[in-house]
Amino acid sequence: MSVISVKPLFVILSTLSFLLAILLLSPSTPSLQSELSTISRNSGNSDIWSVKRIFEWRPCNWWLQSRLTPLPEKNNGYIRVDCYGGLNQMRRDFCDGVGIARLLNATLVLPKFEVAAYWNESSGFADIFDVDYFIKQMNGFVNVVRELPPEISSKEPVRVDCSKRKGQFDYIESVLPSLLKHHYISITPAMSQRRDRYPQNAKAALCQACYSALRLTKSLEHKATELLEAIPKPFLSLHLRFEPDMVAYSQCQYSGLSPTSMKAIEAARGDDRKPWTGEAARIWRKRGKCPLTPNETAFILQALSIPTNTNIYLAAGDGLMEIEGLTSIYTNVVTKSALLSGEDFESMHGNTKAALDYYVSINSDSYMATYFGNMDKMVSAMRAFKGLYKTLFLSRRAFAEFTSEGLEGERLMQALWKAHKDDFVMGRGSALPDCFLISKEAYLVHGDIGTATFYSPPYIPTKCDGNREEQFPPGNLFVAVSEGLWDNGAACGRRYRLRCLSGPRRPCKRKTIDVKVVDFCPITPCPSTILLSTDAFAAIAHQRGRKINIEYIQI
Repeated sequence: MSVISVKPLFVILSTLSFLLAILLLSPSTPSLQSELSTISRNSGNSDIWSVKRIFEWRPCNWWLQSRLTPLPEKNNGYIRVDCYGGLNQMRRDFCDGVGIARLLNATLVLPKFEVAAYWNESSGFADIFDVDYFIKQMNGFVNVVRELPPEISSKEPVRVDCSKRKGQFDYIESVLPSLLKHHYISITPAMSQRRDRYPQNAKAALCQACYSALRLTKSLEHKATELLEAIPKPFLSLHLRFEPDMVAYSQCQYSGLSPTSMKAIEAARGDDRKPWTGEAARIWRKRGKCPLTPNETAFILQALSIPTNTNIYLAAGDGLMEIEGLTSIYTNVVTKSALLSGEDFESMHGNTKAALDYYVSINSDSYMATYFGNMDKMVSAMRAFKGLYKTLFLSRRAFAEFTSEGLEGERLMQALWKAHKDDFVMGRGSALPDCFLISKEAYLVHGDIGTATFYSPPYIPTKCDGNREEQFPPGNLFVAVSEGLWDNGAACGRRYRLRCLSGPRRPCKRKTIDVKVVDFCPITPCPSTILLSTDAFAAIAHQRGRKINIEYIQI
């Protein structure tokens, strides 16, 4: 009998970034100054950090302990990554570029950082990051050169701008032909790239570059260390975004701001960033698109039972508005401009200031952000890499939803506490890249963690006992495994115990099952992949889940 008649469907485990926070919506926000002056804390709750977390993010073993594939003796040319925007956006794009260089079997040239008047910036890559350390750490992952050979150095690279391409695309199909033709190209990576098609060596190069190889220059790290030591301990690093350009870009309306702030916002809006009005404004705010004011931020901190005498380092850019809304409640707020000497601070460019904020934030006792931008994505990932889990992103959606329902005072605080507690417990909100997996504190005797999603049938086992029905265990609880597990000893007939940990719309059933390996699966890119039969998947999760995190051990 053919296997198809017995087992119609499999599930494939692949890398998955856990879901962001539950969508909560709301319109405009009332002034909270009077409530903040009368409510000192969220009564009955310890602070948010005392809540026991169930899930944590941890770096994947497949790149931390990667058995590197030897680099080819001959490569396809040279790639320079052109980076634009703020420091953390450029860092993100450069990390992507490292993976692309390995994917295309190219030698990486040190990147070009944009010289931007907007960011008050003229620093290059070597002014921020330790080049020698980067080259050393990337040895074996990708070839890196400081300077081009003479026959190439006199030429300008052929520019391949992928940043504005719409929809997903493949770099091998789209960029490799230009590299082979010109031998020296510059690229601007795109967020819509198809990383799922990356081989393991390209993913490992990206992860290594982003989390192990980029270190500040010695002089900048010394300055950052001095700043860190000057901050009273313990302390919370708060990344607060309420600058005129930020508010103008959001196209949100605010009431109760000072005339100075309103004037600055109007100047930043220009003609193409007019605020939404009427129903459009209400829907926009309900989607959580409007930045939290310092006043609203202080209220949420109190709802989370963060004591008002907490030492807070304000990781923020220049021009932050309405800061008194925070500092009138939380009086122990310090900034880099106050802790560094005036002359030293005035001489700093935008990337230098951003690098100091990043360094302090990844080493702080706790970290909160009012927005989920490029810095926050980098900081949350690096804190997870370092094992620092007191990280939380304040929910604009939740705040807008509850205030639109008319909640105020203690009722509003309790609602905000519950929403943020659930996010913190479940590890939601930290959209970490492919280099990390969600893990659980209580393991199946220290089992491995993975993620699962559907695989289209039919699938016919060939590696073990062909199509013989006798190989399948009772209940059709069987699996196929991919290269990573196969090389680790998961051969035909081996058995695994597994369970569902989490997934969209709470799909997990409270059940642990034992499954049998019946095949080797060469089609999946993930080195820790297991393919589950339909019956095995249905035993541990509801079909509506589609994608799940699982834990598994060999028995």
